[in-house]
Amino acid sequence: MGVRKGDVVGVMAGNCQEHIDIFSSAARIGAPVASMHATFTLDELCGALASSTCKVLFIATKIGKRDTSALIEMAGRLCNEDSNLEHVITIGEPQLWSETTNYQVWQTFLQRSESVFIDEALLIHFAQLVSPTEPISLQFTSGTMGNPKLATLTHFNILNNALFMGNAMDLCSRDVLCCPAPLSHCSGLVVGFLNALVHGTMLVLPSQVFEAERTVDALVQERCTAIIGVPTMYLAELEVLKTRSLDKAFLRTGLIAGANVAPALMERIYAELGAEAMLIAYGMTETGPITFCFMDNEGYCYVSGRLKDIIIRGGQNIYPAEIEERLLQLPTIAEAVVVEIREWIRETLGRHKAPKHIFWVGVGKGLASIPKTGSGKPAKHELRKIALELLQDINVGQARL
Repeated sequence: MGVRKGDVVGVMAGNCQEHIDIFSSAARIGAPVASMHATFTLDELCGALASSTCKVLFIATKIGKRDTSALIEMAGRLCNEDSNLEHVITIGEPQLWSETTNYQVWQTFLQRSESVFIDEALLIHFAQLVSPTEPISLQFTSGTMGNPKLATLTHFNILNNALFMGNAMDLCSRDVLCCPAPLSHCSGLVVGFLNALVHGTMLVLPSQVFEAERTVDALVQERCTAIIGVPTMYLAELEVLKTRSLDKAFLRTGLIAGANVAPALMERIYAELGAEAMLIAYGMTETGPITFCFMDNEGYCYVSGRLKDIIIRGGQNIYPAEIEERLLQLPTIAEAVVVEIREWIRETLGRHKAPKHIFWVGVGKGLASIPKTGSGKPAKHELRKIALELLQDINVGQARL
């Protein structure tokens, strides 16, 4: 393929062995890996390939239930245009494209690689040229507040992040780590795969994309001792456990991050999963382990959320997490998301912190489910658009339940 140090390798696939093989191989020779979200649209993938200057793209023919044929065809066309992309390798079946200089299937790629003599000493030499401070992971942010942004992370950055995450979780070679989080995001790649690699821990990937049922299956069958994920993943897993049984003697620790964690959710995790050493973490794709928070007089740290999330009403600052946590205390509510509709808030000042519009989500409602980003977090920018559309059809002077 002619990939050299500094060339960017793109990967768009679910949680699978091939994903890990590609990342590990590229990392060894100093070729940064651009992780494409499994939810990328045609325009988003096209933009991501351009902004990351990918030379090679590995893309799965199916990611979960999603058929990526249109994305593969678009990438193939880019190879013939004035772009950095030169090769597209498809992972999985069926083979729908004739193999050309642009297209290859994974099996052919492996066969050709095996037929070429590669001097191990030369590989060691290339590996020694790689500096810890050089880029290895090109990550696209979740897009919670808008379009995904590109962040560049170094070998030192992500390996140390993985090391300290595992140390905090007290992981060792006897542990079994369940990783339902996507490998295309920092959570799955660093806190999942690299965390397990650094600590010699067994890694379990329950499914290509998150499926609560298969995650619970993995916890039971593999006797996992640790698990990672975002709050919405844990909520879905707890719903599955209402009709399933789990031996709580095995799961001891884990990590929850990516969004505000309500105390009610933590209480359920302790009681129903048995993970008494569960940790709450906060970080940014752009910076890794750096945290913004405040500490009270007793030494407790608090993260109040994103600055963009703060709602100003009646001259007061309102933190959505405070309202979400209160709503989640109702047993009939499984998930709650509070967003500001700026145009309406500026025109109408109601009682402090009292939601003016409430939209129920579920089967038979106006919205079947809360839209999520590729990492499983609520897509608040999409929710704002949906809320504004719904408001056009109702009397905005009254709250609707």
